[in-house]
Amino acid sequence: MRADARVARGDVPFYQLPFIELRGIPVARYQDENAGVTEAELPWNATLRWALIGFLGAGRAWGDCPVHPGGKRVAVDKSRTKVQFRRAGSLAETGAETLAEAPAMYVIAALIALGALVGCAGPGSSPSRSDSSSLLGTYTGILPCADCGGIRTDLRLYADQPSGQATRYEARETYIGTRDGDRTVDKAGRVKVVRGSASDKEAMVYQLETDRSDTLRNFVRASDNELRLLDREQKELVSSAPRSLYRATLLVESDSGRAIEVSPGERVVVRLGSNRTTGYRWSLLTSGSNALTSLAAAEYTQEAASDGKAGSGGTESWYFQASRSGQQELRFEYRRSWELNVPAAKSTNYSVRVR
Repeated sequence: MRADARVARGDVPFYQLPFIELRGIPVARYQDENAGVTEAELPWNATLRWALIGFLGAGRAWGDCPVHPGGKRVAVDKSRTKVQFRRAGSLAETGAETLAEAPAMYVIAALIALGALVGCAGPGSSPSRSDSSSLLGTYTGILPCADCGGIRTDLRLYADQPSGQATRYEARETYIGTRDGDRTVDKAGRVKVVRGSASDKEAMVYQLETDRSDTLRNFVRASDNELRLLDREQKELVSSAPRSLYRATLLVESDSGRAIEVSPGERVVVRLGSNRTTGYRWSLLTSGSNALTSLAAAEYTQEAASDGKAGSGGTESWYFQASRSGQQELRFEYRRSWELNVPAAKSTNYSVRVR
């Protein structure tokens, strides 16, 4: 929302007179001693990348415009409904009125613009989201893959206020053990919530847009903390491969020093950038009440080098589950195992409280 008012008094050159300044209206087209405008903007996110933005504005110019310095009058050409500045002689034959005799002018302008909203997130960073959205939850896990060892997935669901329902998602997928190494892809799109799956008419199913307009990825809400992948027909997958994503708090290196609070059954995932080809790796030191249970040994994925050369970095991941009430401290140190009595190259600390 914008409001603006301008006033000019005395012997002011015509080119410095206040004017109506609105989107879609030429600058200095409507001028007088006084000018006021108000303008509002209303955005609507059609998809994650595209937004429809509406502008609505109104303005008024009024007053007794003075005689132009040098004896030239400022006049109005009524037939064109806009202020023009001409020599008095050029208007003498038409009988045009001076601006002092002309009524105040009003302008209403509306404009709709279509803009692209594109964002990128680097490894270990949190994808950006619009201010009008709130994070419903983060889910992480391994999904089945036809030609790799599995798809490590970090899924974020967002709700546009005030509905409170999931309307869009952001996902980071790492394809583990492909022919070219581990590859990470960021995805985003719209979410549709439907009631009923092939086996349960009361189930809540999240349908995620994919790169193909004719294909949706279906997840059934198995519990408050679990989303389970379904096939295209919303049927359960017949496979022994992992196919669930679990609600989790995801921590990265930039979150060092952060204190979080989770409920029993929720997961905590720590992902830290690493390059084991240099000999460095992260080691975990814990203290506190053992409120967290480690779910697996540290997992390392190495990004495929774009130039095909060895030595590219990767990510180390730790998975924990809140098992009992209490407080636990997690400290990670980045060092070479053979360098004894040497300070760590870097470290991170997190404090986790289980309700």
